Amino acid sequence: MGGGGKGENIAVTGTGLAVVSAALLLLSFPRFDMHYLAWVGFVPLYFALGGGSGRRRFLYGYLFGLVFLGLLMWWITVVRYPAPVGYAAGLLVIPVVFGAWGVAAGAFLRRDSRYPLFLMPGVLWVALEYLASLGPFALPWWSLGYSQSLNLPAAQAASAGGMYAVSFLVTAVNGVVYTLASGGWRRREASVIVVSVAVAAVFVWGLWVVSKPSGGGRRAGVAVVQGNFKQEEKEDPRIFATIYEEHMRLTADAVRRHDPDVVVWSETIAEYDWIAGETMLPYMLDSLEDMGIMLVAGVYDRRGEMNYNSVVVLSPVRGYLGKYDKMHLVPFGEYVPGRNRLGRFPRLREWVDKNIYLFDTSPGRNPVVFETEHGKLSTIICFESTLPQIARKMTALGAELLLVLTNDAWFEKSAAADQHAAMGVLRAIENRRFVVQGASTGISVIVDPVGRRIASSKLFRREIVYGNVRFRGGRSFYTRFGDVFSWAMLLVSVSAPLMLKRFGRAGRRSGGAKKPRTTGIRRK
Repeated sequence: MGGGGKGENIAVTGTGLAVVSAALLLLSFPRFDMHYLAWVGFVPLYFALGGGSGRRRFLYGYLFGLVFLGLLMWWITVVRYPAPVGYAAGLLVIPVVFGAWGVAAGAFLRRDSRYPLFLMPGVLWVALEYLASLGPFALPWWSLGYSQSLNLPAAQAASAGGMYAVSFLVTAVNGVVYTLASGGWRRREASVIVVSVAVAAVFVWGLWVVSKPSGGGRRAGVAVVQGNFKQEEKEDPRIFATIYEEHMRLTADAVRRHDPDVVVWSETIAEYDWIAGETMLPYMLDSLEDMGIMLVAGVYDRRGEMNYNSVVVLSPVRGYLGKYDKMHLVPFGEYVPGRNRLGRFPRLREWVDKNIYLFDTSPGRNPVVFETEHGKLSTIICFESTLPQIARKMTALGAELLLVLTNDAWFEKSAAADQHAAMGVLRAIENRRFVVQGASTGISVIVDPVGRRIASSKLFRREIVYGNVRFRGGRSFYTRFGDVFSWAMLLVSVSAPLMLKRFGRAGRRSGGAKKPRTTGIRRK
């Protein structure tokens, strides 16, 4: 009876610690923005994972993931049906990954070694973040790097290893704090000191970078038109023409007020033919010449059975500069995976056509770098800005300015728009480029290459966001070499079982005290 009661108390305590960690990390993300909590947010969970069986460690990790992801991404529930169904299904399945992470992380936390094995939970976490950014179902929205978008000294690490390097910094500090708090630092004293000095050095370097002005390159004024039309208005054919006309009016207003060089409209504002079709193109170019601006606009491009989510760039000097088609589409948001195979199930196909989309959006093939009179720019559409590799590839191809065009009206007044704006900050730091994010209902933001927000809008307000940017050359380490840091984390993660066997021994804190060795000789 007593043993059972003790086991139940341990389980209750571990459950509470997992929930506390999930809450601390949630509060470190936008819009709470208590980024400092992330640096100790894992510590309660580490205490839970450091004891107990593998089964309990899995359950603690699963519960942590359930609460953390469930609250961080609850905005999915406000997107139109059937998104809430997908949210519920994903919320049950995806935390399994965190359960597996908990088992492996706990195995290292239980080890008593002079080596810095307390870093391994972070290594494994970063490996998961990187894997979550790959493939058609990529979902790296929960990367710890995004929690540090306002902590600019720490966020500068992204220029070397992408957002994953920032995540690793956060987990490294958590490992140090856990080691000190658990009393296991004596055997690891040298490791704790070395890791602490290394993290402090990164912070000092980050402070130095942030203290410098972001110069270089040709200067240009950019105005973002935030039209503030709700999603149901954007989908109403009776209002669609009004949206286009209002953006033309706001563009003229932006020219009168700010005299910009470039005006940016957000995602899917008009039909392609209304802006760049054979009939309208001469009129648009004449209008832009009168206003003295270049226009970057998100459009629907429907060509026969093909349907693209695109961006066009028009210049009064160079004319029509081309079109970029969104490459990474959102599963079940812009297309239905395996739709062609649903013909075997007529009722399911009918339900999908009715409740999701009747026609899939077609993916673009290649990134595009637009050659303008001001410099080279590339455009990223909506969810693509969550994926570091897309912005990095465009910058590596020569883009000197990055524009993110998005429609965040789907998320209503949830924290999703704040979180999405934070991703633009990380893309700027990773590639050392100015990033202009134009959102239909906000948040629109202009960010400099070290992550400072030059200008920003409010949610669901009709605004014009203006700021000066520079078309900058050069390449950061991350732009030049890509995800070598993440690959290193993956490599170390794969060798984790060998490391456990070679460098670790069972620690007393987890009940693994070494037993006296039996010699077989009986003493008198």
